Amino acid sequence: DEYFNIGADTAFADVDILATGRVVTEVSEDFDRYWASESAYPFERIVRRANAEQGRAELEISDNDRSQTLARYRRDLEQSDLFEAIKNNRIQWQHVKTKLVSDDPAKALDRARDKPQISDKLDEALGSPEKEIYLVSPYFVPTKSGTEAIADLKKQGVNITVLTNSLQATDVAAVHSGYAKYRKPLLKAGVDLYELKAIHAVPKTKDRGLTGSSATSLHAKTFIIDQQRVFIGSFNLDPRSARLNTEMGVVIESPPLAQDMQRRLVENTPVYAYKVTLGNRDKLQWQDPEDGTVSKKEPEAGFWKRITVKILSILPIEGLL
Repeated sequence: DEYFNIGADTAFADVDILATGRVVTEVSEDFDRYWASESAYPFERIVRRANAEQGRAELEISDNDRSQTLARYRRDLEQSDLFEAIKNNRIQWQHVKTKLVSDDPAKALDRARDKPQISDKLDEALGSPEKEIYLVSPYFVPTKSGTEAIADLKKQGVNITVLTNSLQATDVAAVHSGYAKYRKPLLKAGVDLYELKAIHAVPKTKDRGLTGSSATSLHAKTFIIDQQRVFIGSFNLDPRSARLNTEMGVVIESPPLAQDMQRRLVENTPVYAYKVTLGNRDKLQWQDPEDGTVSKKEPEAGFWKRITVKILSILPIEGLL
């Protein structure tokens, strides 16, 4: 019961996970737990002027329309890469150990202070890294204590790579301001730091994993530990995920999956992301993955966007990011 099968149809740099087994039930039950909790509010309490009954009526469709919609959905599904992989038996199924980690819904009401948070559960499930960590987080705000912890790991010989959004690629500039102040300390500690380039400047490719649902932003949240264990979920490495948001995800113990994911990231990240380094006098610089040119200011981002982030980085808002 502790195990489940996963089928991995690898895409750009991420992996589509098809799961069966007990963890599927656990995830479903966790959603039901949130749905039935006091943290979930009826629609009418949030949008008081809305006419819910009228809205439901407007959404009603005829049996014929419903049949056409289902037929179209089935046709699209059958033409998908994942369906083809299943049909042609190209999915490499693995029997692996997993662990669902999630916050208590009461966290949203500030009533779960005495209960383990997802960050504590992740720490227990992922274990202490011994050789390397590969972090993919669209909203990366390591905080002072987190940066110090990362620096300590580097001193212990743990290689650390971080992939996050560039200023032009991010959809939340305020969060980027919380990250920007830690770039130099991270680089001085020896962290390999990459920032995803806005998609309009990236060579066109079939991209379903690295940039998630947005046309320009990184959205995947993935941590790979020692090429042995993988976390895939909603948790970002920022104060908001740790203290305010309710988050969930799955830790998968699978060296083949972890190694495959990391290999793809190692191969593709330098092609799609700026390499951030320190130049003369410890000045930040960004190397363009396309032509190798080096910029000494946030690439692609306009003047006012850079100024806005600079001002936000001074404000005491880190705990909210």
